[in-house]
Amino acid sequence: MEKAPSLFLSERWTKLEENILGLRTEIFKGHGCVAKITFTKSKLPMVPKAWMGGYWVSGTGIGLYCKDPSQSSSFYNKIKPRFGVIQGISNCEIPGISGKVFTKIIDISQSRTNLMASFTKKRRNGIRQGLKRGIKIKEIEDSREAVEIIFEIKSKYAYWNRSREETEAVLDYCFRNDLMKLLVAYLDNEPVAEALFTLWNKRMTYSISGHKREYNWYKPMDALMWQSMMWGKRKGFKELDIMGGYFEGQAKSGINKFKSEFGGSLETRYFFREIRFGPLSF
Repeated sequence: MEKAPSLFLSERWTKLEENILGLRTEIFKGHGCVAKITFTKSKLPMVPKAWMGGYWVSGTGIGLYCKDPSQSSSFYNKIKPRFGVIQGISNCEIPGISGKVFTKIIDISQSRTNLMASFTKKRRNGIRQGLKRGIKIKEIEDSREAVEIIFEIKSKYAYWNRSREETEAVLDYCFRNDLMKLLVAYLDNEPVAEALFTLWNKRMTYSISGHKREYNWYKPMDALMWQSMMWGKRKGFKELDIMGGYFEGQAKSGINKFKSEFGGSLETRYFFREIRFGPLSF
């Protein structure tokens, strides 16, 4: 397995962007730092977007990595595009540019007993109720089947607007290259919740997910989260990045509150975004 600092910086993810998605990428290295820029269109007409981390699906990780934090500012200023929307995640602060963002990392290598004990009482009860009420978890390995399930569930989410064709192409590539796994919660024969995980360097990362709210009584997401951790343990993964991202000082609510109730420790990353107007750079 490649030893890139994140999935986004790996050769396999770069091939996905270039060969499957048809995008242009650039890699930069120097002084113990590495970064990758993926160029796409932005929501601003005629202004390109330069991504450094997290393109297409959350959980692909940092796009700018520095062993020595003191090099982050000079490295970023040397490589950033002159114009366009610049957005990314780094492992250390870029003074004056980035801000802290946190995610929860759960140690799934510990015993089942200790892992369950780290959850809140509400989440432990939810897991037991979900399994008792008939929720079953299944791996989906066929990209077409995966797309049908994801789109059936996510169609009820107002923000969901992905292309079926592109999604299937990405999942087909990632399933074949062990970069993603889709786990689905079923009630009888009906898929009622799903979670897509990216897989990298012994870490699973919670990415695209959703559930049918009319089945909330069955606690499908609680059961799905627990069984996903058990799947990861069986496959040799050590950590689950639950992607409970929130900015410093931001209250935990909604989905972040749900995720925070599965224990784990905070990991700090740095989010940056700039808009620089001028002639097109590509």
